[in-house]
Formats: sequence, C-alpha cells, structure tokens
Amino acid sequence: MRTIRQSSVLLTTAIAALASDPLPLHDLVAKAAENYQAGKALAANFTYTETIRNQNFDSHGGRTLDISDTFEILILEGAPYYRHTGHNGKPLPPRENQKEEAKMRNVAGQRRAGDRAAGIYPHGITIGLPIPDLPNFDLHASGEATLDGRRAYVIDAVPSAWFMADASADPLAKASQLRLWIDEQDTQFAKIRAEVVHAGTRYRPGVVIEVDYEKVRDEVWLMKQFHFKGEVAEGSHFVEAEAEQQCYNFRKFAAESKIVNQ
Repeated sequence: MRTIRQSSVLLTTAIAALASDPLPLHDLVAKAAENYQAGKALAANFTYTETIRNQNFDSHGGRTLDISDTFEILILEGAPYYRHTGHNGKPLPPRENQKEEAKMRNVAGQRRAGDRAAGIYPHGITIGLPIPDLPNFDLHASGEATLDGRRAYVIDAVPSAWFMADASADPLAKASQLRLWIDEQDTQFAKIRAEVVHAGTRYRPGVVIEVDYEKVRDEVWLMKQFHFKGEVAEGSHFVEAEAEQQCYNFRKFAAESKIVNQ
C-alpha cells in the first residue's frame, strides 16, 4: 500500500511531466506563427547593419555575377531608412557617399513635410516564406536540436492533400516542404528551411531557402541570415543563383532619440 507521502510524490511528478510536454504540433506551430507576426512590430524598434550578396552561375558552374551591398538601417523621422554604405566589400567612394547623404537629407525633409512614405521601397531579398499557410500543412515531429545553445523542436511540414487541390492557394506554398526549428522556451522560429519540390513556380525543384533567427537583447527574435540557392526563372530561361542576406549589429532605437541631418 502506498503511503500518503508516496502518492503525493507520484502526483507531483505526473503534474511536472504534464507541464513540460510540448503543445500538440498544430497548436505549437500556430503559436510560433502568432509570435512571429507579433515580433514584426517589435522589430521596428531596432536599427542594424545589413549585407546582401547575389551570385549567378553558368551551366558549367562558372560565376557570371557576384555583387554585394551594405546598408545601415536607420530610423529617420519616425520610419526606417536604408542608407547605402558599401559596395562589394568596400565603403562607398566619397562622391557616392555625398550623394547618399544628400538623398537622406532630402527624404528627411519630405517626411517632415508630411510624406511619410518618402524613401520607403521594397528592399533586400523578398521571397516570402509560407508561414501564413502553415495551418494548411501536415506536420510531423522530427525530434529536437540545439541551435546557438538553445533547445528547439524540429518539425517537418508538407502541404496537405486538400490544400494541394485548392486552385486558389499560393503556388509557392503548395510547391514547398518545410522544416521548422521552434525554440522550446520562447515558442519562436529559430530556423526555417524551405525546399521547392514541385514545378509550377519561378523556382525550379531543388531550390532551398533557409532563414535563421536570433534572440536580441532578450526581448525579440530577429532575422540574422537568409540564404537562397537554386535555379530561378529570368525571362524565358532559368539561372543558377545564390543569394545571402546577413543582418547584424542590432541596436535598440530609443523613442526619444532623433537623427539630425546637418
């Protein structure tokens, strides 16, 4: 017969085990997607440095294009501004730098005059991951992993049969299968890998997209690296391409701070 103390210990152990269990897969992924969307607003409070590199290759693997550019993402008159600071690993020449300074002063003036969209344009590598479509994917637990010293659940996601049959669904989402790394402590995406496995988009099967995130200042998860590799349509033909976007030197932007242009 168990004593009262033994029963209490068993009950406590059972409760602890239950509390440590992860959410059901779909709830876990839905929560990570919700946190991802919420983090976008917090990300606007940070400035950072960004380097983008684009490479193209011919059919023999020879490099036909290799360019890189560096930007300082600033908060200018209350909105993000991408200031071009470097090209192909070198600072901009003095004349180009002067043009950038004049451009920034002009945009600041336009924004102060009421044009809040001045100087805001699509920037960086803009291939959207199908995060909004994750409820339409079948999920499979694939164990755990350690990323940057933090434990993460590993989940594989493939489009469901009914989603594949939906003619109105996003073609890239239907053509992709994903692997998700979800931070166990914060329920945030620590890494996402997407592979194109079906034809029907401007990306040939075999294209791989990887995005890595990091926790900054113990308050928000931000993208630190984006990597693309594979064949992409360019006009009437396909080009072997590789693109990388790195974000670093994150700094919190204080609301009381103000950028002044001389």
